[in-house]
Amino acid sequence: MRVHVAWFGLFVLMAAGCGSKSKEQVTAPTKPGLQKLETKDSKVGTGAAVAEGDHVWVRYTGKLADGSVFDSNAEQSKPPFHVQVGAGGVIKGWDQGLVGIKLGGKRNLSVPFALGYGPAGSGKIPPMSDLFFELEVIHMIKADEINDITVKIIKEGSGRAAKVGDTVTIDYDGKNIDGEEIDSSKTQGKPAVFTIGKQELLANGLEDGIVGMKIGEKRSITLPPGMGQPTSRPTIQIFEVTLKSIK
Repeated sequence: MRVHVAWFGLFVLMAAGCGSKSKEQVTAPTKPGLQKLETKDSKVGTGAAVAEGDHVWVRYTGKLADGSVFDSNAEQSKPPFHVQVGAGGVIKGWDQGLVGIKLGGKRNLSVPFALGYGPAGSGKIPPMSDLFFELEVIHMIKADEINDITVKIIKEGSGRAAKVGDTVTIDYDGKNIDGEEIDSSKTQGKPAVFTIGKQELLANGLEDGIVGMKIGEKRSITLPPGMGQPTSRPTIQIFEVTLKSIK
């Protein structure tokens, strides 16, 4: 695990036979309609391109050839959809079609039925249906950074730095990447008091992000899946923390 410090200035997508992994492009058998996977970027994102093994969080709308919507999480009230690209957890059209997109990028995917739900279909999706997606990658973690904690210093503090074994008092506000509140000292009605290193916090990665803080310092601490508070779905959690005291 690494801690980076910087200054701060769906069910329809699940693949049949989950766990299978294909590294080669697959072409649909000859039939009217799409014969291969087609991608077109309507907005090019920034940063590194998505590769197999990377984790992305996506907003999307899926349509059939007649334009009818069979699934969508485009509304802000719905959570973004998590995909580990190339891991076989989604249809092959997504595992292949997400490769190369960048953070903030928007892409249209035209998926032949062989890379979707094949001759059987699924739920609202009829047999041998080509699928058409409009999607946007709203967050990404590269495969080799999935255990990294990112710290951004919003306001400097003073005095000595907090270390393992210190008892500290903090104000905090935690949210998911989609803006949903996780927990807050305001909601609890009091600051949190704990000893660094004793794993007294539900968000088990938060202590690592607090080490080195000084009194009065404010940080934004981004925790990858598995290091934040327990949730029902993989998500990134962002905590804004102010250190009030050290003992």
